[in-house]
Amino acid sequence: MPNTIDLNCDAAEISREIDDSMLPHVTSCNVCCGAHAGDHELIEGTIRKAIELGVYIGAHPSYPDREHFGRKTMDLSIEKLRTSVLEQIAFVKQLTESLGGTLQHVKPHGALYHDVVRDERLAAMFIDGVSSIDSRLAIYGQADSTFAAACSEKGVRFVHEAFGDRSYESKLALRSRIHDDALLCSETDFRDQIQRLLDGEVIDIHGQTRRLTVQSICLHSDTPNAVNFARIAHEIIQQHN
Repeated sequence: MPNTIDLNCDAAEISREIDDSMLPHVTSCNVCCGAHAGDHELIEGTIRKAIELGVYIGAHPSYPDREHFGRKTMDLSIEKLRTSVLEQIAFVKQLTESLGGTLQHVKPHGALYHDVVRDERLAAMFIDGVSSIDSRLAIYGQADSTFAAACSEKGVRFVHEAFGDRSYESKLALRSRIHDDALLCSETDFRDQIQRLLDGEVIDIHGQTRRLTVQSICLHSDTPNAVNFARIAHEIIQQHN
């Protein structure tokens, strides 16, 4: 088990009520940039709350797709996507700094999160774009992936992320959301997954134990029982000291 673990949540997507309830239990948050969900009022309020609690703030850019919550790949030119991603990151960075905070990291959202693993050109665009805004920003992404390797090659700090509320097809592939068992909704299953992730492993849907690097565990704010799951994950991590 690592000496320290980051617990992050996606935020500013659903409501202030959910964010205000989850943020006290996490150490980092990935703030929606308005392209797949949220609005200026929600984004600003969530950033203010994160600053108040001392929660690290990251930008969570996505495909500009509110209809599908950013979870569907869009047929955009890489130039148009780069422009959109940079505008999203710059918006959250500038807003965070205007409120007295500091942007710590960037994490792609939804379909973009998976596409930068599958597409070397998208990965290079994303990494170079983040660095052009601020070379000190870390990038969160899929643990042990080609995207992680690409960040390392470019000298960008990468945070290996695993998911506490999602099932895995294999070490690297999350179960598609088209399947009913893509989300972990049972408290028992969730507790078991968090415990295993703290030991650097996950059991996939085929029953195989997979080893993976875990520096941060992500929770989704739109998962059923999200607030309760955040509390449980926080308690389990504290129990592990």
